[in-house]
Amino acid sequence: MSDIRNFATQKHDFYRIMRKILLCLFSLLLMIPAIAQQSQETKRINRAVIYPEFRHAKILQTFGRYVMGDVNIYVKDASLLFIDKDKTVRQAANKNIIGVQFDDTTKYMRVDDTAMGLVLAESKSNALLCVTVLDEEKHKTETLSFADIDLGTTNILVELNTDNEGRLGVPLKDTFYFSIKGRIVQANETNLKKEIRPEMKKEFRELMEDRWWSWKDPKNLKDILRFLP
Repeated sequence: MSDIRNFATQKHDFYRIMRKILLCLFSLLLMIPAIAQQSQETKRINRAVIYPEFRHAKILQTFGRYVMGDVNIYVKDASLLFIDKDKTVRQAANKNIIGVQFDDTTKYMRVDDTAMGLVLAESKSNALLCVTVLDEEKHKTETLSFADIDLGTTNILVELNTDNEGRLGVPLKDTFYFSIKGRIVQANETNLKKEIRPEMKKEFRELMEDRWWSWKDPKNLKDILRFLP
């Protein structure tokens, strides 16, 4: 009888341990999609500007004015660069600039006194913006060499070395913003919950509880536009 009881106890302990292991594995399987969504591959670039060449674009100014020019976006701080009449590359003063409209409908909007944000989506008077700049923190941990742009020349397509793992270019990071009726708001729950239309607050809270939804995913962020006034 003692042997039978011991066997029954051992069997019970075995099944209890197996249940714990299976529960842990099941929890990990549930987490994998969320982790994959949050961790995106680092974008890289091997030049000092976003576009390989300066592009002709309409520079939108206050009071409905605009000027045409050859422009680009500086990787280091997302500032707007333009080629002056004397063929010198200069940094634009954002104070009187609303945005930039490229020929292929690619559009940027001013985010602050320096940075320009790429318009990813628009709805009514609101827009989702993405500011792409050098990821300085990640860059410091790598062996790449980043050459600052020389504003005295248009020859700024700087080739960069690869790091020890053969990756080409400097790492970039994206920061998302919403332009809400002309006001710039960084894309996070704390900021955006104050902007949600009253009749949409319940649906917004439910969305925030969705484990598959991410503030780092531009496709997800586009959904927020329908909640805004």
